[in-house]
Amino acid sequence: MERYYVGELGRVRLPDPYIALIGLIVFLQFDGLYLLNADKLHTSDASLILIAVLFVTVYAQYPGRVVYRYQWLILFSLVLAAVASYTAVINYHQPFLMGFRALRSWYCTMLLYFPIAKLLKVRRLNVSQLINMINVFAALYVSLGFLQFLLGSRMVFLHIGMGERYGSVRLWMDMTLPVLAYFIALSRILKTEKSKIANYCIAISMLVFCVFVVKTRMIIVTVVITTLIAILLQRNTLKKITTSIGFIAIVLLALSSQIGSDILDMAMGRESTQGDTASIRQAGREFYLMHTVDSVPHLLFGNGFPNIDVAGVPEITGRTQGFAINDNGLYGLLYVYGLMFVVWIVVVHFRLLRDSFGMRLIGLPCFLINGLLGMSTLYPYCYSDFSTVVCFPLVCAIIENIRQQA
Repeated sequence: MERYYVGELGRVRLPDPYIALIGLIVFLQFDGLYLLNADKLHTSDASLILIAVLFVTVYAQYPGRVVYRYQWLILFSLVLAAVASYTAVINYHQPFLMGFRALRSWYCTMLLYFPIAKLLKVRRLNVSQLINMINVFAALYVSLGFLQFLLGSRMVFLHIGMGERYGSVRLWMDMTLPVLAYFIALSRILKTEKSKIANYCIAISMLVFCVFVVKTRMIIVTVVITTLIAILLQRNTLKKITTSIGFIAIVLLALSSQIGSDILDMAMGRESTQGDTASIRQAGREFYLMHTVDSVPHLLFGNGFPNIDVAGVPEITGRTQGFAINDNGLYGLLYVYGLMFVVWIVVVHFRLLRDSFGMRLIGLPCFLINGLLGMSTLYPYCYSDFSTVVCFPLVCAIIENIRQQA
């Protein structure tokens, strides 16, 4: 692989241009790690332009045909978007292009799989470079989050929502990137007795960030459960038993805290000590389910994806009642896409998990499992908050490349 140096400095190596471009796409997909105002700068649209640039550059430089293992699963996102746009015409009287346009960040970002997989197949990039890029961005992301957490409302420099939970500041930051870095680091720790200190730092910082800064209870639950799954996937029986006992002891100790008792209340259906959105979410689920099962076409193909800029759509979809599709995970997705989406989710994850476990991977499949476990209130990572779905095509391309090299 070519190396790129800075003139007379000689020893200062620049990143591969393709890694730099992919990194810039990731940077913009997360709104410049929330340093940029997405509404004013349109960071998501800017990232889509860069995805197009990446496509053109890669396929111009490497025009040879290659076989993609997951190509039809990824391309089916376009079918889902088209169907959701068409059903929105019927159910909301919304123009087709308004629905398809509203979904552009999702399906265009999913298509990022193709140029990344191509670069790996022609060996212009390797998996280590992509994982290092993920870790660097996750570390910067979490560092900025911790700093904003410490500063609180005294000095707000990140463009995110802020609130209060358990007596301190809570930040509404997407956990996709930190969770991916966490499970990659955790898998490296579990696989070797002499794991680098950097892996421990990454894993601990991501976990602390999740629990004490973001404080989303469903994410905490899914990360804890998936961590236990990762531990049980170890091949060393003695290490598996001792690690499991230690981890369970830590979890039981944590359940005695306020956030731990609230998680137990949530799991058992009791009212939380925090004034949260449980009641409005329950009402939203009932609304979405009612409009999903009221006819066979709605059950199979959903009601369509709403574009809230279209007059009358917020009233039809319950937004004016306080219901948010992205607050209700699978319920919202069923409302939009119907059972067709559920079938796609099952097939996509079955293929990826089967390939991962066949190669005895831990980190990447656990990242996917974590996304599935929280689907009652959270989106799976192949359908995160549209722009932050960028981690999913990266994972698909990495799993495919590892399988190819095995």
